[in-house]
Amino acid sequence: MVIGIDQSARHTGVCVLSETGRVIALDLIEPSMQDVGARLAYIRDGIKVYFGGSAVSGTDVRAVVMEGYSYNSVSKKFVLGEVGGQIKLAVFDAKVPLYEAAPKQLKKFVTGSGTATKDQVMVAIKERWKIDIINDNLADAYGLAQIAHEITWPKSTTRSQIEVVRVMAAKGLLKAARRPRVQSIRGTL
Repeated sequence: MVIGIDQSARHTGVCVLSETGRVIALDLIEPSMQDVGARLAYIRDGIKVYFGGSAVSGTDVRAVVMEGYSYNSVSKKFVLGEVGGQIKLAVFDAKVPLYEAAPKQLKKFVTGSGTATKDQVMVAIKERWKIDIINDNLADAYGLAQIAHEITWPKSTTRSQIEVVRVMAAKGLLKAARRPRVQSIRGTL
């Protein structure tokens, strides 16, 4: 299976697709708390469920595609960075390949145009994959999961999809460095 994640501090969309493209899960992680630390922990723990928790228990995650940062975002950019960091850590801990799709790549993959609106993305999903999604966070998560599906089991028929996957493959995985070994300096001072 593959996972698409549309990161947000208030409405993180998650879509899980099977190898055949069937939707296993299409969920929103919506923390209600105002404390930033508690909200980040809630999102991280919510993402971890998809790597062996009850939502997809007993399945093997082959790839995750998360939406990259929108640098024109009107919300707090630092909070979005913190949310993205929590998601990246959850995926890293699960030892699953992680790719990042720029917002324009997501739109191009789904609609054929990198400048499509949120409504156009939802319409294109309904037309192409015959699934009616009326929430833009879930629609983005679904589109990201479709990119992960295409990376894992290629079968694209449109030029825009092939171009997006080719660019992402050239860019490669978001590679995490090995965890550093922490050495104590106690007693040496």
